[in-house]
Amino acid sequence: MRLVRRLYERGYARQDVLELFRFIDWILTLPPGLEARFQTELTRLETETQMPYITSIERMGIEQGIQQGIQQGIQQGEVIVLQRQLVRRFGSLPAWAEQRLVQATRQELESWAERVLEAQRLEDIFASE
Repeated sequence: MRLVRRLYERGYARQDVLELFRFIDWILTLPPGLEARFQTELTRLETETQMPYITSIERMGIEQGIQQGIQQGIQQGEVIVLQRQLVRRFGSLPAWAEQRLVQATRQELESWAERVLEAQRLEDIFASE
C-alpha cells in the first residue's frame, strides 16, 4: 500500500499504477486474505485520490454550514409543530400569526409553545411577556 500511495502522490496515472501491479502480480502472489485486504485499501485510496483536496479551512466552513443547516431544520420543525398545535387549538391561523411563526427566533418559538396549553386566545400566545 505504501508503494501505491507514493505512486499516486507522485502523480502517476491510474493506468500506470495498474500496469506496474500487473507485473508485480505476475512475480508475487498474495495470500487470499491479504489480497482481499489490499483490494479494499486500494479501492479506498483510489476514491480518496479522485476527490479534490479540501483545506482545513474549507473543511471547517463545510462543517459550519452543515451545523447551520441542521439548526435551520430543527427550527423549521418547531415552527411546523407549533403551527399544527395552534391550528388544532384555535382553528385556521390568520396571516399575521403565520408571519410571526415564520420570522420567529428559537427562543420565541419555545416561549409560544409553552403558552399553547394555557392560552385562552391566539393573541395570548404571541403577547409580549
